[in-house]
Amino acid sequence: MQWVYAAFGLLMILVGSFAVCIALFGKIDGRWLTRLGAVLFTVAFMGFGVLMAWPIFAGIGDLLSGTHHAHEMILAQRATDEESKRTEYLWFRKSLQGGAIVFAAAAPLLFWGMRRRDTGSLRPWVVLAAGLCAGYVVLVKSGLHLLPSGFGGDLIERPLRGWLSHHEALLFFGLYIVIFFLAGLAGANFTGLPVGPWTAFFVPVAALPCVASYYLNFSWWKQTLCWLLTVFLGLILNEVRKAEHQGEMAKRAARASALSSRLLEAHEGSHPPFALYLRPFVSTGKLDTQYVSEEADALDLETVLSYAVMPKLCLIGLNRPQEQAIVGAGYVYGADQGWFDRFQKLARSATAIFLFPSARAGTLDEMQWIIDNRAFGKCVFLMPETVTGKGYQAYASSPSPVRLYEERMYDHAPDWARTRAAVFERVKIRLPEYQGSGAAFTLDENRGVQQMEPLLLSRSIMKVMRLRKVIRRVLRPKEFRKASLDGIGRLESPLGLQNADPKNDNTVEERSR
Repeated sequence: MQWVYAAFGLLMILVGSFAVCIALFGKIDGRWLTRLGAVLFTVAFMGFGVLMAWPIFAGIGDLLSGTHHAHEMILAQRATDEESKRTEYLWFRKSLQGGAIVFAAAAPLLFWGMRRRDTGSLRPWVVLAAGLCAGYVVLVKSGLHLLPSGFGGDLIERPLRGWLSHHEALLFFGLYIVIFFLAGLAGANFTGLPVGPWTAFFVPVAALPCVASYYLNFSWWKQTLCWLLTVFLGLILNEVRKAEHQGEMAKRAARASALSSRLLEAHEGSHPPFALYLRPFVSTGKLDTQYVSEEADALDLETVLSYAVMPKLCLIGLNRPQEQAIVGAGYVYGADQGWFDRFQKLARSATAIFLFPSARAGTLDEMQWIIDNRAFGKCVFLMPETVTGKGYQAYASSPSPVRLYEERMYDHAPDWARTRAAVFERVKIRLPEYQGSGAAFTLDENRGVQQMEPLLLSRSIMKVMRLRKVIRRVLRPKEFRKASLDGIGRLESPLGLQNADPKNDNTVEERSR
């Protein structure tokens, strides 16, 4: 494998030499400083090539002097690399074993937290069972006796311990898959990443061939096969993610449709609790909560919000067909005609309303309705956050060497300035000045800002917990330390204003802006 790197380094030197010739004698627009910078960069590029191609130069020296220093140096370098890799493997194995024990201890707490947020899911049970089993296997491998002899402890643990001692590599790779699988499942509930169970499983599986080839010292052709296998598994992973994404969208849409049907049948004051999500259609896919890069996928604020109000509230919204779809609110689709009547019926029954102000006529009509119906007490206004490369990402990406991505940053300051002017002209509300951190705020009876909290979701890994805390603070600032999201809209508003009269006489379908 060393000679493969050496050949690649020689190619870098040849390419760099050609580039130096172009930089020195070719036509380059700009001053001499530009030419000098190009030359220095190319020389540095060639320097990396020399470091990689040193066996070739050492071999040429041996041919000229009749020595065997190159072969000895390669053997010494190989022994050093193997020792370093062995040390890294032992450290990684101990880390996985320690992680398995930590997961086993934390499995009941994770089960409790995940079960509270998604009562109908099997994920909490999978995390509990897999975490306890992984921890049990590691403890048995270390020599502990956990099962009493009268219950078959010796019959089970002694052969299991012997098998694990003779197959440590299988234990290592098995723990690698289980730990990352559990981390993906548990992390999705707290970060807001829309990661399904099969996606969480295939992420470590897709990267397993490269991990195995690295630690098992495969030959170069086996490493090439492992690389190709990783690419193939990465393609399968992408298809699995798409299928789970579409399935989750369909499930949320069906839930929203069923909820709207229940609204027709419910008596006044007994409608099922839900939160209404209002935003201009053009904002779909632009409300990032983390910087999109090679390692981190896009994570929309709507997705985080849908997790933040679970399980007591179901986030639903109005949408039009063929609109860009993300995992977030459950949408009810329909025709554009009569959208405002359907919005009113939904807004009256909503337990809470989350609204992104905009200069569009539809959003202004919705804000006017909130003012006219004195629904300030259950409405949270959201200011979008401008996400930069700073902060923390909830990393999630396909482990494929050919993954394509697009770095992006949406600056919401200009749109917010136009929104402030339009909102003041139409409904006489002075929205707060734009903050790059974003914000959630409520309005008082005099149309002024009552309570305001920065979002700062891009600076937090636990984005769901962060947003849930922000919502509690702006809705019930005096009771924040004792409050939870349970029954968020059943309480009387901080202004002493009751929710609007919930009359349910039509199915919510669609709106147009």
